[in-house]
Amino acid sequence: MRVLTMLISAFALFASVASAAPMPPAARQSVPRHSILSSASTSSSEGFGGRTYVIYGPDSPDSSFNLVITFHGEGTPLTVASEDGTPSQEWIINDEGDSQLETVSLSPVTAPHLQVSWDGTGPLTVTRHPYVWKFQQTGEASTIQDGGSGLYWGIKSATDGAKVTMGEGKHDGMQIWSPIFQDPDNPD
Repeated sequence: MRVLTMLISAFALFASVASAAPMPPAARQSVPRHSILSSASTSSSEGFGGRTYVIYGPDSPDSSFNLVITFHGEGTPLTVASEDGTPSQEWIINDEGDSQLETVSLSPVTAPHLQVSWDGTGPLTVTRHPYVWKFQQTGEASTIQDGGSGLYWGIKSATDGAKVTMGEGKHDGMQIWSPIFQDPDNPD
């Protein structure tokens, strides 16, 4: 009987931990502003490799939460939102084989049949087709550029829900991104 009671208690504890809500963004430790590019080359031999990343954006005004690029569905513009740890904030970055340009494609983890393209104002997800981007190292982070025209991803304000836009390079801190590899074997 005692063993049964201990098993029930252990199961109840496990169930309460497993169903706990994710930690609120303000309570999380801030992510260091370094890019995967600072620790791994993006050459054709050591690129992104089709792995999963969270792409961190510019810091929030008071740095109390992390803004990350978020997927909202096919044909919908990308936004930045407070990091919540959901798959809608995870991206598959694939090397596209052009070692001269070091270009990549991006697909949402929750819809790998889609790919990030753009509509003239900003990035959005569409049915997969050959569209590429370039991550350019800029100090401790990087910019994301259109693979052909030299336009940059950015946001107008570092606020939850801001739409990701595209425009000329301004170097004003609103076009800085950090793709951080999500290692399934070491989630912390």
